[in-house]
Amino acid sequence: LTMEDVNSAQALHEAITQGHLNVCQWLIQHFGLTRNYLNSDFVLNAAVDSGNLALCQYLADQFGLTPEDARVRDNVALHNAACNGNLELCQWLTNYFSLTTQDFKERGQLTLYNVIYRGHLDVCKWCIDQFDVTLDEAKAGNRSLLYNPASHGHLAMCQYLAKHFQLSAEDVKISDHTGSTITALYT
Repeated sequence: LTMEDVNSAQALHEAITQGHLNVCQWLIQHFGLTRNYLNSDFVLNAAVDSGNLALCQYLADQFGLTPEDARVRDNVALHNAACNGNLELCQWLTNYFSLTTQDFKERGQLTLYNVIYRGHLDVCKWCIDQFDVTLDEAKAGNRSLLYNPASHGHLAMCQYLAKHFQLSAEDVKISDHTGSTITALYT
């Protein structure tokens, strides 16, 4: 590698991180950069984190990214897209890389927890429908399924979860720090 190769790879790294498709295209074409210059795990995850679907598509095609690239570190690309509330990227990743319910469930409980916590209703609905999430899976890690969305003011999320999972007042009981049972918001 020459110093020019190193500098152009660092520039590409930064352009991907910032979501600059046109800069990435120019750097790749001008310097002939291949996936050998960057970790393919980084390429996809950084592009997903930028939120730029066109950049993700370009890099996946340009560098020949595979389903294995999307599945690294327990499907962190899908996790990040979902946690950032980017439904379009979630759908693209699932379709382009043929991700399955099993792929989602490798990190799915943490993903869904964050999606619910952040109030990304459209992504929550999609994840639950796309990956057949059960009530027990949705509740994993939560004091109550409605605790986080209620405490962050996400009324539509509370209403959706209560209706979708047919929650009763019994389902939303939680224990406080003293062991007393209280009822979380229920709609």
